[in-house]
Amino acid sequence: DHTLKAAAGTGTQGLLDAPAPEAMLAQPAGLSLDPSEPRLYIADRLNGAIRVLQLQGGGSVETIVGEGRPLNHPTGVVASTQKQLIVADSQNHQLKLIDLKSGGITDCTGEGFQSRDTPPRPLKEPVGLTLDGPGRLLVSDKQTHHIICYELAVGDYWTWA
Repeated sequence: DHTLKAAAGTGTQGLLDAPAPEAMLAQPAGLSLDPSEPRLYIADRLNGAIRVLQLQGGGSVETIVGEGRPLNHPTGVVASTQKQLIVADSQNHQLKLIDLKSGGITDCTGEGFQSRDTPPRPLKEPVGLTLDGPGRLLVSDKQTHHIICYELAVGDYWTWA
């Protein structure tokens, strides 16, 4: 069967947690499958939220981060095997780490990270993310027109391309 159908959302912009066909999203941007559970994480850009679509049991959409703790135009999300999400908080020019066990949110690449580039290049609108093996994060940075590589365990980063 080659039929294309909506996995979640009504097609009307909004923020509503509900069964997948009734849920409302606002410019969903980034997607990431959970590596160990049947879940799809969604960077819900205009809502400033991270949502999760449960892929079993009829499917439902829930907000993980957003209401009360919004992000500023999240555009990318990647799930790790450690029950964490890394989010491209694009308009805040940051990467956020969400601990799915505790619900805590921290700056993923702030203090403690050293640049190998001279001069250092701070993020200016990160948009896309992918993990390249354990502990290595690749970030597409829209305003600098670069791919930035973060060695998360080591605490350094550099311009990759």
